[in-house]
Amino acid sequence: MADITSGPTIPIPETNYLSYIFEGPYNEKKAWPSTEPILVSTEEADPSYTIDNIKDFAKRLGCGLHHIGARGKRVMLYGEANIHFPLALLGVMAAGSACAIIPPSSVHHIAFYLRQMEAGFILCGPNDVPRTCDAASQVGIPPEHVFVVDRSVSDIGSTNEQQVRHWSWLLSAPGGSEYVWPRLGEESKNAEAVLLCTSETTGNPKLAVRTHYNLVANAESVLYNRSRELKDVKDTLFCAFKFYGVGFITHALLVSLKARTRTIFMPNFEMQTWFRTIHRLRPTLLMIPKHVLNELVMFKDDDKPDLSSVKCVITGAATISLTLRNAWAEKYGNPLFSVMGMTELGFVTGEELGLPRINDTVGKLLPNVQVKVVDGKGQFLKRGQQGELWYSYPGIMKCYCNEPEKTALTVTEDGWLKSGDICSIDKEGYLYVAGRSKDMFKLNGSDISGAQIEGGIILHPDVKEASVVPVTLPGEEEPAPYGFIVKKPGSSLTIDEFMQWIAQELTANMKLYGGVSFMHALPLSTSGNTKTDQQALKKMAQAEVDTRYKSKKDS
Repeated sequence: MADITSGPTIPIPETNYLSYIFEGPYNEKKAWPSTEPILVSTEEADPSYTIDNIKDFAKRLGCGLHHIGARGKRVMLYGEANIHFPLALLGVMAAGSACAIIPPSSVHHIAFYLRQMEAGFILCGPNDVPRTCDAASQVGIPPEHVFVVDRSVSDIGSTNEQQVRHWSWLLSAPGGSEYVWPRLGEESKNAEAVLLCTSETTGNPKLAVRTHYNLVANAESVLYNRSRELKDVKDTLFCAFKFYGVGFITHALLVSLKARTRTIFMPNFEMQTWFRTIHRLRPTLLMIPKHVLNELVMFKDDDKPDLSSVKCVITGAATISLTLRNAWAEKYGNPLFSVMGMTELGFVTGEELGLPRINDTVGKLLPNVQVKVVDGKGQFLKRGQQGELWYSYPGIMKCYCNEPEKTALTVTEDGWLKSGDICSIDKEGYLYVAGRSKDMFKLNGSDISGAQIEGGIILHPDVKEASVVPVTLPGEEEPAPYGFIVKKPGSSLTIDEFMQWIAQELTANMKLYGGVSFMHALPLSTSGNTKTDQQALKKMAQAEVDTRYKSKKDS
């Protein structure tokens, strides 16, 4: 079978996302009541907000932005996130504007994004004002179009020598409580809502433009999967992914608001704060990136956090081995589910709570998602065969912002998005990810991905984490795998001992022919998806290889 379709097809409302959240139906049995806060912070001094508070903020900020001419324009939300960044995002939508969510970057990158998106206004964190104003001046955005969003809502007036204004100036605009955001019908399919940074694994950063209809489509798919849980539980979600990425924006904010699920906001991940928050707020759902999972499974039983309130843990943005899943289940007792998604289309797979995990699947396709697996020539492959995964889905982005050539390379004329992921689908419809197409190696006559080699490496008892990247060796056309290894605390493992273990324990196509280096920790991408920074590792690995071969040549 070449085309594989998700189980049910479900209807998708054609509407503005704010109308979808605040005015559409929701499951009242699983919802927190309107008198209870559903946006809370790990910082106890921060304010908490009910669904009615959040709606009021969105209207007031939307009104203020509309008064200064933001409707129909793109607004950048930039910098170190705080509890009010989620409200700022909703306020930009309420203005009839599109919100580009940009993580902390250099002045050069901020200016790049401002030009790319043709921004009219900027909202930024209090510590980011000098850098933001520097970038804004480079692209001709005046200081009066820059507003500071901090943990306060009442500081009206100039906040610093750059003469930018506090966001309370917008919140206090007349008519905010009566303001009505633009209603959208069929035009929601083309109306821009958010612009999200891609992972930058293929070079220069891109901004994926997602429409209101895209967001509603993905939310409906995710909520359908959540609804299969029979118990009526008022959930609390604690997401350790960064605010800027598709994981937090989709699951922890937009979907959770629609479901009236309580969300715990964490400005920056810090393990002890995470521990204290688990104890204080007793979440039922956790979203944790891979590098944090690796940390948590290393804790001794006497030191590990009490996760007895948690019914499941969700992860993504990186391949999760069955070894890690089993280690988690043994340590904490609750299931660890890996889901699949992309900045360009949101989340596309899910798993059913209560079903035992016996392999490393990322689950089944969510409603309305269609996929096909193709070979290098674009020919359909059958179930069980590995190839690149292509998607057809109402959640697929409108485009990469002002980059038609890059959009055309990713989305076909008939609407299929090329994921770049090498996958297979079994006869029951479960999806498996081997790795990225650009990180595949042809070794000893067979194809193998960096993720598959990593899965073998972490079987070593002294290895905590691993990342495998391609390098070019002198005189070779095919890339060779190079490994970065993070040892467990207290390990005395040497590189020679590790390479001997690989030779003895792993198959020939898992050997690190490019080389290996030990690291204290793998670097993380700053784009918001909490992935390992593969670009940085590739540069480091190639530099080490070039130096090594130059030394051999000189000697």
